[in-house]
Amino acid sequence: MKIDVIIPVYNSEKTIVKAINSILSQSIDVEKIIVVDDCSIDNTKTIINRMQKDYSTILYKKNTLNLGAGNSRNIGLTLSKSRYVAFLDSDDYWNENHLMELSKSLEENKWAIFAYSNYKYYLTKSNKYSNCSKFKERHNYKLQLRSTLISTPSVLIDKSRSGSFSFISRRTGQDYALWLDLLKRGDACGVNSCTVIVQKISNSLSKNKFQSLLDIYQIQRVQEEIGPFNALLNSIMFLVNTIKKKISFWVLKK
Repeated sequence: MKIDVIIPVYNSEKTIVKAINSILSQSIDVEKIIVVDDCSIDNTKTIINRMQKDYSTILYKKNTLNLGAGNSRNIGLTLSKSRYVAFLDSDDYWNENHLMELSKSLEENKWAIFAYSNYKYYLTKSNKYSNCSKFKERHNYKLQLRSTLISTPSVLIDKSRSGSFSFISRRTGQDYALWLDLLKRGDACGVNSCTVIVQKISNSLSKNKFQSLLDIYQIQRVQEEIGPFNALLNSIMFLVNTIKKKISFWVLKK
């Protein structure tokens, strides 16, 4: 099974080694680790170039303009030649069985065009881990309209089933838009295995809730051509589910 992993980076000198090492430590081999540098001005390039000397699987590409994470992932997609592709952010990391669990699920569920796993947050300021996220064994388009279940670093896509795809050109919300696009083509399978650690500076909801609400509404109105009332209702329910997720992650933490 040939898998490429795409990592967009920007001033990631403090975290990129741990992220890449979590890929190199996977229990199945990765064909290419495609690092797309979105005009970093720190030592990110030097660190990656140093790692390239030891690992030929690492491919480094630096953007000439700052394009954002979505467009950087699109550049990575043009460089990806493998059947399967996964995404990892530069400050997140996987446990060693992440890709094995997802690839196994895709092998068992021929109807799925991508698989996703559970994830948990690591709160850097307080050095605390959250509970793991929830999942659905079969995730579809209708559910995704209001869902917060899928995190970008938790996904493995079978390009032979999904067909060609790309992230839309937005600074925020582009991953949500992609899941909607893919789920119109077929369903996804959820894997009950907490294999992803997403690092966060704060567990505060207020900082991003209005931007998320706007993102969801705009994507549903423009990309999905959903009427204003239903798009607003879906956006509000998305926000409600975000709040519920925060409670399950932190307030109810064991």
